[in-house]
Amino acid sequence: KYHSESKGADQVAETQAQVDELKGIMVRNIDLVAQRGEKLELLIDKTENLVDS
Repeated sequence: KYHSESKGADQVAETQAQVDELKGIMVRNIDLVAQRGEKLELLIDKTENLVDS
């Protein structure tokens, strides 16, 4: 019985580590998307300024 409980705890710990890793990846991806959005807004502003001049 103890062995199966230990194995289950190991699986939970491994799954938690995978979730933590994926969370980090998603946070980085969200940051990159936000940065890309800021760059696009800047590009749009510059384009509008060129059209207006």
